[in-house]
Amino acid sequence: MTKALSNAEISLYTPNMGLWLPNSDDVVFPPGTLWFRVQGTLGGTEYYGENGTYDEIFGVSEHTFGTYDGSVFSLTIDVADILGSGSISANFEKI
Repeated sequence: MTKALSNAEISLYTPNMGLWLPNSDDVVFPPGTLWFRVQGTLGGTEYYGENGTYDEIFGVSEHTFGTYDGSVFSLTIDVADILGSGSISANFEKI
């Protein structure tokens, strides 16, 4: 079964602190420190009750690695929960 998430909005759910290595632009977060709020519409050809609008909180239970170039923080995380598995890729711009 394949589902697609559209109209997605991703934001950090809680403030957190990671280790930034400015010489390499790498950022490391310890397990359990990153929490994201993902809002969007889930849809697909099979309708088993999952299709619809969602507002979910995802926690990352392993070390997370990203990059920060001084203005944009980028990362990709593999996630799994009761809705299934997938990945989240996001760029967060410094405000």
